[in-house]
Amino acid sequence: MSEWDVLLICDEVATGFGRTGTLFASERCRLRPDLLCLGKGITGGYLPMSVTVANSRTYEAFLGEDLGPQTLYHGHSYSGHALAAAVALRLELIQEGDVLANVIARSEQLRRRLQDSLGQVDAVKEIRVQGLMAGIELHDAPGLRLGRRIARPAPSPAVF
Repeated sequence: MSEWDVLLICDEVATGFGRTGTLFASERCRLRPDLLCLGKGITGGYLPMSVTVANSRTYEAFLGEDLGPQTLYHGHSYSGHALAAAVALRLELIQEGDVLANVIARSEQLRRRLQDSLGQVDAVKEIRVQGLMAGIELHDAPGLRLGRRIARPAPSPAVF
């Protein structure tokens, strides 16, 4: 966010690679982060893999001698897995398989299913769906264990 001279980091481990209907959720907000944290979707969630992408300004700020004062010490709990790296190299499958169009179609199914299952439940204030990410906002009612009451009538993932 150059306007405020602040480093913008977008964590797209769960939302990246089409989960919201665009390749990255930050695109929906018209954001261009300095650092972009990615995972899960790189390998379709089947193998452990993660990566952090830096824009050129951020990358250049850490250039210098190895283990010097500019070194950015970082690591991922899911890095260096050879099979996962081979799968990640096939990212073109997202385009070849028209993944984003499929997400948009499944998104509408998810929206309808949630609305049909939970739309008439008094405790549900709002149902929001973006791609295959969904949020169900409940009315504030302390002590009523609404999460349990809402989850009970929700459709099984196997139904989709």
